[in-house]
Amino acid sequence: MYSVDKITLNRNPRNAIVSKIPEISSGIKMYDFDSAFISGLLKTFTPSRILEVGVSNGGTTAVILQCMKELGTSFSMRSVDILTQAYDGSQCEIGYLGKKAAELLDVKDYRLYGGVVLPQVIETLASEGSFDFLILDTAHTLPGEALDFLVALPFLAPNAVVCLHDIRQNQKFPPSPYNIASNVLFNSVVADKYVNTDETRAPDYYPNTGAFRITEDTLKHVNNVFGALTQNWLSGLDEEQLRAYNNVITRHYPQESLWIYEKAVVMNQNSLRYLAAQNQKSEECGFAKKLVGKVTRRIARRIGF
Repeated sequence: MYSVDKITLNRNPRNAIVSKIPEISSGIKMYDFDSAFISGLLKTFTPSRILEVGVSNGGTTAVILQCMKELGTSFSMRSVDILTQAYDGSQCEIGYLGKKAAELLDVKDYRLYGGVVLPQVIETLASEGSFDFLILDTAHTLPGEALDFLVALPFLAPNAVVCLHDIRQNQKFPPSPYNIASNVLFNSVVADKYVNTDETRAPDYYPNTGAFRITEDTLKHVNNVFGALTQNWLSGLDEEQLRAYNNVITRHYPQESLWIYEKAVVMNQNSLRYLAAQNQKSEECGFAKKLVGKVTRRIARRIGF
């Protein structure tokens, strides 16, 4: 199922939390349409266990917390980010706006985990219960959101909703052709999919935020997503991070999925090593050329040229 404009946009939570904490206005790293779509999803599906992967300043966290408080249903929320400080150069603690909102709104069951990748904490988090709402807003380059989804999937409830930001990031201006992870996941996963037209900002473009709902076919055809990982990764994982991903993947997927995953990892590790070596050679060559040029100019001055 592919549903277009079926989610009623809900703009009130963003407006409400900004009125309470004005600095959140500049800390929400998505447009009003995207926030309204996410709040619309929350109002439509009323989840009880929310997992957010990719936090930044925590502006979106704050909107989600406000929305859930408005709905008045019991919920818990967990946020995870690989960083410990916001990436915008503010030197602020990761997710600081979300923590501020949680305190202001008196949300008792909110926890933030910084400085870790999802597989390092997912089993601990899921021991409290499976998640029925997942929002992924991380690297946008492969393996990014696709790999994090595969890690999260075994811990999602039946019919869980997965929301993706920046599914059109590669087609923004200027284009970012490597920012395809969310798009690749959205279009490779088998699920019920939801998008709304962004009538205000980009009515002729594909929306930048979308969602899908897990069905019984999602796991049946999960190798579509594993296969997507054979595309080029822009950045690798360090040894400890890769080990964490490997541990979760190998414990929760069948052999045919692992066969695809292992090939994807090996190919991309080799590609990234080659590209790193070529880049190093280029830098060394550039340095050598500069040095030769500098010496040549110095000699020329000495001999009167």
